[in-house]
Amino acid sequence: MPDTRPSKVLVSILNFNKIEDTIKTIECFKEQTYPAMDLMVIDNASTNDCVARLHVHFPDLKIISLPENRGYTGGNNVALEIGLRENYDSVVLSNNDIVVEKDIIANLVQAANRRPLCGIVGVIEKDYYTGETKAMGGKGFNFFRGTGHWAVSIKAAGDRIVEADYVQGALVLFTRRALTAGILFDQDLFMYYDEVDLHFQLVEKGLKAFVDIGSVVRHKSPQNHFNLLQGYFIQRNRVYLSRKYAPWYIYPLTLIYMAGMELPVKILLRSLQGHFQYARACALGFIDGLGGRMLFGRGQGFLS
Repeated sequence: MPDTRPSKVLVSILNFNKIEDTIKTIECFKEQTYPAMDLMVIDNASTNDCVARLHVHFPDLKIISLPENRGYTGGNNVALEIGLRENYDSVVLSNNDIVVEKDIIANLVQAANRRPLCGIVGVIEKDYYTGETKAMGGKGFNFFRGTGHWAVSIKAAGDRIVEADYVQGALVLFTRRALTAGILFDQDLFMYYDEVDLHFQLVEKGLKAFVDIGSVVRHKSPQNHFNLLQGYFIQRNRVYLSRKYAPWYIYPLTLIYMAGMELPVKILLRSLQGHFQYARACALGFIDGLGGRMLFGRGQGFLS
């Protein structure tokens, strides 16, 4: 007889220095309707007492405290490795500042099961406060400019499961196919543009990414267009990905474009706007991407 038991899902919430938002996210997952789900928190070497406070609120919750901050990529790789080693059918990675509906895990599992080549399934991300759609799925990566493109609307043609090149990382399901194929985040990226790297890995393994447009997360991510840490990592990782994946004859053109056009204009414009430190962070990101200074790089210097 066929096995009719629901597939076993591991949900992992990545935490760093947050408590109230993390508690709310944990409560959302504890209320899920999906019956075969295990929940854990991976703490990325928080520097406050949030882990102790989480233990008080949820004494039975599994919490893994990492000895150092491994970023979004390294922290979530711990969960993916556990999922593979402990024979989970899928692993769902979650930020610690989202709110979800009670059936979101069931919907993601169903979506993955409906697509034989599915490697990952993402969701629609909306702003927690305004309800505005922030991202649905990504298409393409321009090697010359070192940029991807996020859609804020998708034509679903009557189907709620839509193929994309990459998906937003606030909540994403990795299938068993992806785990056994060795799909992991590139830890050198630390954070930002990691979803684009996943796209290239999936293509190499013959797998695909999908967005379940019926599944929505409300994300509390702050809107700070001139965040120094973000500017540094995004600029650096764009260079890194172009070097890693672009045809050999395109990568030099990418460097010429960034160094000769994009960065001079960015430095001048942002400086005139009063954001010189942001422009400087981007310039240092370019230098470190070019020189291969990865992982946290100069990130400590941009922490506010």
